[in-house]
Amino acid sequence: MINNNLYYKPLLLLLLAYISNFLTANSSINNKHHNFVNSKYNTSAGNKIVAKESTKPVSKKDFEKVIVLLQNEKIKNAVQLYKEAYNSWRSSFNSCADFVPMGNSNFFPLRRTIKIYDSLFTRIYSSAIAIPHNTKDNNTIATLLFYAGRSKYYIRNFRDAYHYLEKSLEYAKSSKQTDINLILNIYEATGDVYEEQRDYIIPLSYYYVCEKLTKQYFGETNSRMARLFEKKGGCFAHLSDERSLTSYMGSGVLETSIKYLRKSQLINKRINDTIEVAVNSFQIGLLYHYLGNNTGNTKFQDSARINALKAIDYLEKNDPGNLKLGNCYNVMKGYYTHKHQYDSALYFTKLTYGKHLRNRGKHHQMTIMAAQNLAGYFLNDFHNTDSALFYIQKAIEFSFPGYLPDSIYTYPDISYNIDFYMSFDAIIGKAEVLVFYGIENNIPEAIDYAFEILNKTEDYLSENRVPDFGLGFFNNEDNYYKTLKTTSECYMLCDSVFPHQGYRNKAFDYIEKLKYLQFIKNMSEEKLKAEAGIPERYIATEHEINNKILDLKNTFINRFISEKYKDLDETLKIQNEFINLTDSLKNINNYYTKNYPEYFRLLKTVNTVSLPELQHTLDKQTAIIDYFSFNYTLYAYVILRNDVKLFKTRISSNFDNKVDSLRQVILSGADSPENDEMYRKFVSLSRFFYQKLFTKQITEYISGIDRLIFLPEGVLYSLPYDVLLVNEPEKDSYSYKNLDYLIKNYSISVKYTAFMILNEFDDDVNYVYSYQGYAPEFNDKQLALLDIKNISPFTGTRSFGELKNNISEVEEVGDFFENSKLFLNDEAGEYKYKTFAPASEIIHLATHAQANVPNPLSSKLIFSLQDNDNFGEDNILNLYEIYRTPIIAKLVVLSACESNKGKMYSSEGIISLSRAFINAGAKSVISTNWWAHDETTKKIAVDFFKGVKNELPLDEALQNSKLNYLKNTDPFYAHPYYWANFVLIGNTDPIIENSNLWIIIMLVLISAGVFVISVLLMRRQG
Repeated sequence: MINNNLYYKPLLLLLLAYISNFLTANSSINNKHHNFVNSKYNTSAGNKIVAKESTKPVSKKDFEKVIVLLQNEKIKNAVQLYKEAYNSWRSSFNSCADFVPMGNSNFFPLRRTIKIYDSLFTRIYSSAIAIPHNTKDNNTIATLLFYAGRSKYYIRNFRDAYHYLEKSLEYAKSSKQTDINLILNIYEATGDVYEEQRDYIIPLSYYYVCEKLTKQYFGETNSRMARLFEKKGGCFAHLSDERSLTSYMGSGVLETSIKYLRKSQLINKRINDTIEVAVNSFQIGLLYHYLGNNTGNTKFQDSARINALKAIDYLEKNDPGNLKLGNCYNVMKGYYTHKHQYDSALYFTKLTYGKHLRNRGKHHQMTIMAAQNLAGYFLNDFHNTDSALFYIQKAIEFSFPGYLPDSIYTYPDISYNIDFYMSFDAIIGKAEVLVFYGIENNIPEAIDYAFEILNKTEDYLSENRVPDFGLGFFNNEDNYYKTLKTTSECYMLCDSVFPHQGYRNKAFDYIEKLKYLQFIKNMSEEKLKAEAGIPERYIATEHEINNKILDLKNTFINRFISEKYKDLDETLKIQNEFINLTDSLKNINNYYTKNYPEYFRLLKTVNTVSLPELQHTLDKQTAIIDYFSFNYTLYAYVILRNDVKLFKTRISSNFDNKVDSLRQVILSGADSPENDEMYRKFVSLSRFFYQKLFTKQITEYISGIDRLIFLPEGVLYSLPYDVLLVNEPEKDSYSYKNLDYLIKNYSISVKYTAFMILNEFDDDVNYVYSYQGYAPEFNDKQLALLDIKNISPFTGTRSFGELKNNISEVEEVGDFFENSKLFLNDEAGEYKYKTFAPASEIIHLATHAQANVPNPLSSKLIFSLQDNDNFGEDNILNLYEIYRTPIIAKLVVLSACESNKGKMYSSEGIISLSRAFINAGAKSVISTNWWAHDETTKKIAVDFFKGVKNELPLDEALQNSKLNYLKNTDPFYAHPYYWANFVLIGNTDPIIENSNLWIIIMLVLISAGVFVISVLLMRRQG
């Protein structure tokens, strides 16, 4: 999908990882002045021109000569030749991803070239370590191994790179004369290997050790120290993407990044490296730009502009060939895009593209991205489809070396690409451009070819969705989802121009396909493994490994926050354990792949529902609203029984942040509902979301409807729909009690996919219990045991406290049902749940919960830790254990804190406790969006179950309980925090109680009737 905001941080921050160009052998230190000079980091135009003039075309023969020299034990000669060959080889490529030798007009296929050099570097390494051990030559061999490791790094063979560098360090440390500069180079290069693999905590450890040694031997004012601070800033910038860290530190991760970049800039000023000072200005500006996007603070955007302009002004005058200059212009593009000044944004995008094309070459990722950005601007903001098509075609040509199409209707050989993700971005973007181009110029074949492109891409990605365990669900999952999303968007666009031609239904099919895949991903694997016949022992081992991996990830996060990552040995010990566990997990899944192909077939199976099927399930009072977003536009399919319409509205880049802001306002205002400022913030945000989600056209379209079913996407899963304000409150009113909430007009439920709407109650199931309630006592002893186990709420400053009403809540509800079973106090244990819950129609859990945001599979429900009949269970029900306990319940009620809170994934929605119960087999789940208030939770829960007992639809029962609460509570407790917590997910049908007593009575009556009839017949016959 073409996006004119591709300056977005993840790709741009690559330059923070590639601080200049890379290590070379010519590193030297002037010990007297403590001044590091390393040609890898010298980005001046003059040096680059000299290097190009003095560089001969790369030749494999040079590397083969190195091998011969090593075999003859001419080590110093071998090292000298390897340095020259290495530098020539590095200079002969436009980028580390573009392996097309200069001076050779024939195109070498990318993978073939990599394979050739990979083999050469392996032979060099093997020849080097085969030389008899001689401590005199250890530094020389260590130097050669260092270059072999760097060579492997550039061809992205990271495992060999790490192994070679590790061996290099071993030789360097065992040498009689320590070469501290070589050791520092090895440490720094090893950190680079990890950083390039997007593992940003480990390189911080290496950079810290390198920083510490550099300071010890050479002081603080030198180029290496500046470079290390720069790299640390880059790692922190990347880590700001991790929600697990931002949940602790907020914007503090980015601010730490800026702090290190400022340290780097200060050193560069002291050593008079004016080029790097300018580059630092740009990098700081980039982070201010991202910080401004995150916080909405325009001061950060202004700081971004000022820093970028400083860098541009200096580099244009002194180093116009600097690789970072194009990125400086890109920050300016981002600034003007943020200001909605698209003419200026386009101007700087053109400058970005031109600079990258000249300075980096056409096959560099930055150049490709700039071409895509230009296509996005021309398409989205200037509606110039000819220019958009020109630049997106350039992006594709640059992405696939050797691809020289004779027309726009030529599909590239996708086996040979510069960057897998960016190449597919360009292909998908071209399809979108072609749809606009075909519509604008009335060229049907352009539209047809656009869908041909999308279908080919989808088929390729679907067939090649290879499991990539330890790194992700499938190794090209994001591209696959993006293709589905763009296809649906293109169909919607065609529907807006050519209505009644089936495009709308096709768009909906793709949206639901995407949502179904998001829903099933990871969460339903347990069922599929069982269906595929995978033995329990393998699954148990897999879970054990997964749990250890999750624990290690959590350990890494905690070490990062406490800065314990500075202990390199301990950090590496954890990392090695993590690698070993990941390898074990891959081995298990390789076994699955070989012996249980049915499992992977089931994973790829997509169950969706068509619009007509969906409409057939609705009555005249119900509407389904299916939300999804593309490119800052929020779309809504509004589905009625006899009609369907598609609506759209523009949203800003901070739309997602506003969802969290509304939740935070609700939580913050709970203790002081009389606070006028918090009230105004709540009203403002609540009205904002109502107006975005319920435009005037949608409101008119659903007139007469009283039941809403939401099919949200992304952060909209966690939006508290109940509290959206239909109308503005009276100006002088500051009371939450009488506000015009959405819940007053509609009963509300949420579903993860449209397919869930077909998931009806099965009334033929024979339940052992109609109701089960679990309520452990949270007294001082229970809370002390939680402290011993180090279990506490994952977020916030609260601690688990005493629950005074959970036991009475379950007791009162239990009285509503004749065939109920209660587990109270010490009886409320995990073993009891796993034993009895699978046979219950309704399951009610009134306890504490922990929503673990970084590791959602470790979110948990807490049972009685004082349960002695635990049969080996720890009375902590983890989320992954919920999947492994199949249930057939019609309804699960979680009267627990944050049971609907979880981790958000771009392709997955929210992983939460509530979702786990749905995947375990529950037809409906009522869960909580935030901390549950003990007393008010009981009131709403008990009233809700009265409605369930009276066989009301579940959404109506929940609506009534909330409205009754609002009607009868005092103004203080009318704040949404106290009543809008519960959300219904899944089926809304009433639960018809199947009483065994009535069955017995009916059988007795039938038997009596048969007896009476028999007697009458006998009398007549007599």
